[in-house]
This record gives sequence, C-alpha cells and structure tokens, in this order.
Amino acid sequence: MNRSLLCGLGLISLLLCGCVSGKACLPKPDLDTQRISTASWTPSGTFTLGYQENLYKPRFNAVVNEDPVVLGDLVINLPSGFYLETWRSFGTDDNKWNSNKGDELSVFLGWKEKFCGLDIKTNLNYANAEPLNLVDNDVIAESLSVSKNFLVGECGGIHHLRIEARADYVSPLDLDEGAWIYLPGVHHTWQAPFTVQGVIFSEQITFQHNDDFGKFERGTALQWSGGLSWKLTERITLNAPTLFIGIPLTDSGRDEFHSLGLSMSFSF
Repeated sequence: MNRSLLCGLGLISLLLCGCVSGKACLPKPDLDTQRISTASWTPSGTFTLGYQENLYKPRFNAVVNEDPVVLGDLVINLPSGFYLETWRSFGTDDNKWNSNKGDELSVFLGWKEKFCGLDIKTNLNYANAEPLNLVDNDVIAESLSVSKNFLVGECGGIHHLRIEARADYVSPLDLDEGAWIYLPGVHHTWQAPFTVQGVIFSEQITFQHNDDFGKFERGTALQWSGGLSWKLTERITLNAPTLFIGIPLTDSGRDEFHSLGLSMSFSF
C-alpha cells in the first residue's frame, strides 16, 4: 500500500509538472506558512479564533459533536519551511472544558517546500481527544500533499485554481490497525469579486475516501467548503460566513451534514 501510494503521488506530481507552460508560479492568495531562512528568522504566524455550529472531521466526513464549538488555531512559522500548529476546540453545550467530543486538542509539526513548480506539504499530527488526560482515543496522523496553483483569468475579479493530491495515514498510538485516507481536491479563489477590494471568495471541492478505522466504516464522500474573507486591516481578516457540506457517496453509516461558521484571523 505504501509503495502504490508513493507511486501514485509521484505520477500526479509529474503530470502537474507537465502542465507548467512557462508561467511563473503564482502564490496562494490565502494565508499560509512561508519558507523562512534561519539567518533572518523572526517569530511570525497566524492566530485564528472561530465559532462553528458543530464539530466535524473532514478526514472521515463525519460530525463527532452536534453542538456548537469555539475553535482556536495558532500557526508559528519556523526556519527552513517548517511550521508548528496547535488547534483546540471547546464544546459550548456545558461549562466544562474537557467533558465531551466537542473538546479536542491537536498539535502539528509540518514542512513546506516548492519543487518543480509544485507545493509540497507534509505534517505529523497528534490528536488528543477528550478526556485530554487519557490517551485511549488519541491518534497519530501523517499527511502528504502535492499541489499546483494556476491563474485562471479575470472575470469580475481575479481567479486562481489550485489542484491538490493528498493522502493521510491515521493510526492509534500503538501504530496498529491504521487507515489510509485520500483527499484529492480543487480549490478556487476569487479575489476582489465584482471589484470589491479587500474581499476574497474561496471554495474547495474534495473527493474523500477512508478505510475502516475505529467506529468509522470504509466510505467515500463528496465535500464542498467555501466562504468569504474580509481584510479589515493589514493583519486582521474576518472569515464570514463559512460553510462545509459533506455528502456520502457510499453506505458508510454517515449522513449528509453541513456546518456554518465564522472566524477572525490575526497575523503577526
């Protein structure tokens, strides 16, 4: 399985490289980690605080907590393309910070680089589910993605597309009985729609597939996510509204769902 996955990603990378037609690589218009040299490194990153009508898992196309959650996410850019990320969710259905599946802590150590006009991204994720002082439900996930950005053109604003191939491997802490997850997708951004400056509309269509893992049966789904970003100042962005929709394509015991949300991002 490992060998076929690497071969598949390598083939996709070669195909995407072949699509380059002499144009310069276009940067993604949304916030992202950037490569920083060790000689000039200073602390930088993004802190995001948000609210969501439920807590869902895109990897498994499933809602794990039906009640609204408050989300916090901190990304710190490190030298040589590395980054450190901490993500935390808090359920709002009670006044306790660690009582149900709306409470979770995730830590990521990742690395990004450009190669042959492609964006390569990989990370290691430790997800600490409730209760946080136990490890029974905790998981480790490795992720690898290869993507390519394209300038589509101008029609009522500037349009970009990003084509991405992504594969994750999720396992318990003992690394036994893990599962492969595939998340290829296409991301579209529309800068200054209808000449409204400081606004970006973004959307992504993802084809999701997961193997059996714990209570999640093998399944395939179609996902759509999108929303508006409003640049309030040089360092503050309001993301509202945002919407995620998951539509099962196979009988995996999971229903169609959606999740509305909003967030505020602060860069430093």
